[in-house]
Amino acid sequence: MLLVSAVLATLTWKFIETPFRKRVLLPKRSQIFWFSGISATTLIASGAFVIYNQGIPTRYSGTALSYVLSRNHYAFRNSVTLQQALSGQFPEVGTQGTNQPVDILIWGDSHAMSITPALDELCRQFSLRGVQATHSSTAPVLRFISTEGEALQEESPAFNEAVLDYIGRKHVKNVLITAYWSEYSSSDEFENDLYLTIAEVIKRGASVYVMRDIPKQQNNVAMKTALAVLNHGDLEQIGVTPEDYQKANRSMDDVFIRISQMGATVLDPANYFLDRKGLYGIVKNDEVLYVDGQHLSVEGAKILVPLFLPIFGSDHESNKSKAP
Repeated sequence: MLLVSAVLATLTWKFIETPFRKRVLLPKRSQIFWFSGISATTLIASGAFVIYNQGIPTRYSGTALSYVLSRNHYAFRNSVTLQQALSGQFPEVGTQGTNQPVDILIWGDSHAMSITPALDELCRQFSLRGVQATHSSTAPVLRFISTEGEALQEESPAFNEAVLDYIGRKHVKNVLITAYWSEYSSSDEFENDLYLTIAEVIKRGASVYVMRDIPKQQNNVAMKTALAVLNHGDLEQIGVTPEDYQKANRSMDDVFIRISQMGATVLDPANYFLDRKGLYGIVKNDEVLYVDGQHLSVEGAKILVPLFLPIFGSDHESNKSKAP
């Protein structure tokens, strides 16, 4: 490698650097500026193209390409503003008209957004109306101020109060609350505010469902799956062990027990991601389940359809604890 580097250095010195220094190429100052400007513009345009396309997907083909492109398979990424929440303008889920009663409200952060495709499918299947009260990095917890990432910051309490008011005013039947709980659950104050939130929603006559965290994967999920295909690797060897998942979410175990005792239903999505190797995997039925390390793709959300069936009717209650 050192020898090759020396040869390349000599060639570039002789045929690139020296001609420029001796003005063999571009002898006039104006030509130098024109060349520099065109070169810079070309580099900037090329860089922007690569950034916009998140790399150069055309390097891949077939299954590998479909896995790379799965990072864009998301939907319902709706960050509702405080003003929209105060006026009750929440994105619709399902196909029903706005004059129909709200059967389900999805309340949470970007993790709630990522599971909404499954709820949209069920709303369409049962001809029910849903709405989405979500904002990135903003915990669905009364009085709590979310400060990370794209959170609503000081507007968080007012936003969540507006959601609670909407639940009571519109007589929402079911409320599904979910978030990246392990990101927020670092204090007794947060836990007490979460209990308050559950109690206030129940007080307004809604049935409450709280979903635990999905298994968190390493970043660049799409790239890992594509490279595994190219290298003839075993996709079922990529994932999180149940032990690691339990360790990462242990801090919320007692919280969910308390929430169940309050009358809410706790939904655990973990087993829906189990593969034949006993890992919480990232691929099922040749579909990539994540768009990144912690957010589900549309395909990933839809494997949770059986988990949410109890929300849509008592006839499906027996499906609550079953994984496909």
